[in-house]
Amino acid sequence: MIPETILLEQVDLGDRGRTSYNRIEELAQSIKDNGLIQPIVLVPLCDGPSGLNCHFGLDAGGRRFRALQLLETKVLYHATTSDPTRPGFVLKGEDQSAPLKRLFTEIAENLDRDNLDWRDEMRLLTRAYRLSEAEANAEGKHILMRDFGAMLGVGYAELQAAVAIHDDVVVNPERYKDCQGIRAAYTTLLKINAEEMNKLAAAKSIQRSPLMDRTDEPVVEVRAQDEPERVAPIHLPLSQAFFNQDAIEFMKGLPAEKFDHIITDPDYGVSKERLAASVSGASAGVAHETIQHSLASMAAFIVESFRLIKPQGFLVFWYDLDHHEKLQQMASNIGFAVQRWPLIWHKTDYRSNAAPAHNFCKNIEYAMVCRKPNAVLTKVQMSSVYQCPSGEIVRELGHPFAKPYELWTWIYTAVAIKGQSVFDPFFGCASSSIAALRWGLRPVGCEISPEHYAGGIMNLQTAYRKELGNNVTFS
Repeated sequence: MIPETILLEQVDLGDRGRTSYNRIEELAQSIKDNGLIQPIVLVPLCDGPSGLNCHFGLDAGGRRFRALQLLETKVLYHATTSDPTRPGFVLKGEDQSAPLKRLFTEIAENLDRDNLDWRDEMRLLTRAYRLSEAEANAEGKHILMRDFGAMLGVGYAELQAAVAIHDDVVVNPERYKDCQGIRAAYTTLLKINAEEMNKLAAAKSIQRSPLMDRTDEPVVEVRAQDEPERVAPIHLPLSQAFFNQDAIEFMKGLPAEKFDHIITDPDYGVSKERLAASVSGASAGVAHETIQHSLASMAAFIVESFRLIKPQGFLVFWYDLDHHEKLQQMASNIGFAVQRWPLIWHKTDYRSNAAPAHNFCKNIEYAMVCRKPNAVLTKVQMSSVYQCPSGEIVRELGHPFAKPYELWTWIYTAVAIKGQSVFDPFFGCASSSIAALRWGLRPVGCEISPEHYAGGIMNLQTAYRKELGNNVTFS
């Protein structure tokens, strides 16, 4: 007889090969908000009837179990799903023949393999999501992709990309033979879609105004709140505003005085070794191997920024304090007026310290403010310090260097006027661009990493859907 409830403390993890799990906090929040989409699977460890005197071994659902421990869960409920107040369990063999349950077991066994090909991962993720979505729809429920990804231990952007590319990868595998991951494949699909849209536009002789030709008109207009709801489909050519290219080469190909402002967080002038010591995986997006090489690129970036910014514009960029005087001198030599002191972001929920026996903790970052000689702030600023947390935006956008929307907005409100263009040559996961479009600016971006570019585009699509509704397509 299967008990209706058991205590979490009755579950014995045993000698499990896997002891650490990623995204546990994110999964715990999902369980707290939406309940367990899939119950944990247990094996009775007693000879008699299962009950309060029986203990259970965990057969499947290690991540879910750890998240329940984090939530200080006391009681598990038999066969309950998607109920935040009643986290569920099932016994091994109990209805485990169902396709989705078998698939969850397969995913748990395969996703952590070092040699798992990204195509196999894509198929597993897409099958699981589509099957789970179909089951939820049949019961009148809705599965959130972000929560489903958290349960599997993959990021929202990774799951979204897998579902987006799946059908085209199956039909046209040769297109993706050189891709090294799911996000790189998604970048390839975006480029293909953009090329097809351009061909269609040319065939129909549609008058186009590409961003590369002028920026005096908005690339994408967000519907004002007092306008009536649009019924007709909306198409947004994001590929005309955001580019998967090297920043310096891209900037060199643009005409002078192209943008009102450049506000960005470069990956130049930083130490890979220091990043790796502070944040796991943080150095993966840094293109330069040495500080010297990086600073040379930083000098080229400042030169191109001065050429591209309009006469009343600002350049604001985040940087490592080790290079303050060098960067300040570079900007001054090219013609910028440089604020002598930096802007400071005080991260209220994060600190790092590689040598706590010797150093105070570091929980601040710095931005340099450069302006064309005649530029003025839009309003007087009473402080050069801004306080806000960092953790939520990192979890939301899946990038270790993601900066909060409100931090970017603080800078925009000080230097920009709504309707102006703002360029981020290192837009990464697109937090700066999302903040810009929400505030009423016209964002333009460039990103060298295919993985970060794909993630940034997906984050932008999500942001535009929140503004415009789901009746929108992208290229």
